[in-house]
Amino acid sequence: YVKCGRLPSSGCGENFIGRARDGGREVQLLRVEVQADRLEAVRAELESLAARSRDVDAPGAAVVKAVVPEARAVWVVGRRVAGTTAGQWMVHNGRFPPEAVLEIARQMAATLAACEAADIRHGDLSVRTLVLTDEGQVVLPLPGVRGIARPEEGPTFADLQPEGYDTLAPERIADGTGVTAASELYAVAAVWWHLLAGRAPRGGGTSAAKLRAAQTGRVPDIRSVARDTADVLASVLMS
Repeated sequence: YVKCGRLPSSGCGENFIGRARDGGREVQLLRVEVQADRLEAVRAELESLAARSRDVDAPGAAVVKAVVPEARAVWVVGRRVAGTTAGQWMVHNGRFPPEAVLEIARQMAATLAACEAADIRHGDLSVRTLVLTDEGQVVLPLPGVRGIARPEEGPTFADLQPEGYDTLAPERIADGTGVTAASELYAVAAVWWHLLAGRAPRGGGTSAAKLRAAQTGRVPDIRSVARDTADVLASVLMS
């Protein structure tokens, strides 16, 4: 593969637009640095993820296609999706209309169900990673990668930008658990809350502050900041 340009980092590694040497379609290239003693284990897990990803039949999942190891890192190759992240959209437009969030939620649920059927949990759901295409498709890039690259989170892993911790479930920080079905549901709810409110559900201007806030798990009632939220979404977010 040849690097053709840089993409915004999701916090999990360096992101690039790439193209196969034979001139094929554009791809997303993610370079994940790994400690030497974990390199082989991470490579094996990512290759297993790529194999399971072949069973994901969902247009909203930009799954891992290939894994290329190097001396101190692993390159992950995924489908390249052109579009705008939800976070970028909100910078210019504010919070999403409730009816738009309902459609985003519907598409996300369908994509995550397809991933779950292949034993894949995304692990990095946020407005930074949620891509919206011009055709109205909601796309989740590289499902499963962050949970392998960063199996543990917590106060001793405060190396991401503050927004990198916005959707972490409390148990991932307090107990050091990996990505689970429960933590995935928590992240989904946090993303929908963010889209409806136009801001993250937890405050904090630093990574340490975000981690402390995440440990409590307390999230305000969405109706206190977005009164026009649809009943079905409000009930899901507060359940």
